[in-house]
Amino acid sequence: MQEASEEKEVRSMRLKIIALIILISGIVYPQIRIKAVGDIMPGSITPKRVIPLDSGKVFVDSLARFFTGADITMGNLEGALIEPGMKANKCSDTSRALGRCYEFGIPSYVAKSLKRIGFNLLSNDNNHYKDYSSEGVRNTEKVVTQLGMKYLGVKGVTFFTKGTSKIAILPFSTNKESNYIPDYDGGKKLVKAYSDSGYIVIITFHGGREGKSAQNVRNEEEIFLGEKRGNMIKFARGLVDAGASLIVGHGPHVLRGMELYKGKLIAYSLGNFLTYGNVNIQGVSGISVMLDVTIDEKNGDFVKGELVPFRQKSPGIAYYDKSREGIKVIQKLIREDFPNGKLVITEEGKIIR
Repeated sequence: MQEASEEKEVRSMRLKIIALIILISGIVYPQIRIKAVGDIMPGSITPKRVIPLDSGKVFVDSLARFFTGADITMGNLEGALIEPGMKANKCSDTSRALGRCYEFGIPSYVAKSLKRIGFNLLSNDNNHYKDYSSEGVRNTEKVVTQLGMKYLGVKGVTFFTKGTSKIAILPFSTNKESNYIPDYDGGKKLVKAYSDSGYIVIITFHGGREGKSAQNVRNEEEIFLGEKRGNMIKFARGLVDAGASLIVGHGPHVLRGMELYKGKLIAYSLGNFLTYGNVNIQGVSGISVMLDVTIDEKNGDFVKGELVPFRQKSPGIAYYDKSREGIKVIQKLIREDFPNGKLVITEEGKIIR
């Protein structure tokens, strides 16, 4: 009888110790979970009118189940949210007619689908943010905010909190009026200011060459159509040196590799995620991934992550890709571009350091 009582006490003590360990783990290792994708353009009236008939419900049905559970869910809004009567004004008549310049005007009502998918942050600092002039910029911010999402515009900053931690998200692009990617020293000073003020700093950037030949990232300056697009490795690593915890890229319209640098994850391009009409989604241009990453709340170090593969079918409906082509592409690019790195992506998409 006494032995049974002692055994019961020992079992009870073990359970208390396990519970205490779990409690302490939750206190010592608080975490921030981020889900991020690349370019989003859910229909546009220019250069050709291609709008989803159901106001984007088809996107919600296809994607929403993958976009739950994160503290921050973000993507790059490639274009302006517009109302009837607004006019595109970025391109000249000649360049527009020759197909050398593109303007994207997304009807405002379609943005509701992005909220329903699960996004709570849309970055708009890219080369299409001002396609419909300042009027389009103001309307985009207004609509995104009214839908309950955070808007991240040119030289903007947006904030989140998790527990006792403060998070600052900063945008960079190759627009000279933006936080300019080739201004490496200026970028580092900006990041350091927020890091020194106690923020976990997350970067979203729109940069690099574009197109199917631009998948590889090199430690060199990139030029596209005569425009400086920056040395992406110098840029990203410099921001980590200055205090950034996570860097998420887009802009080349294709996937690029990833690396772990000083314990921080850098994703150089997440590709075209949801670009309904008016964007080439053939071949590698229609393959993307969602980055699902968890970082340490206190120091921003990479904890764990996963790549969720997607593919677009014409005219631009994103769906889960059972062939996991996006994962295979990134595995290949990591081997080619960062052969000495320690980052490993499994066949299932798990990110292992």
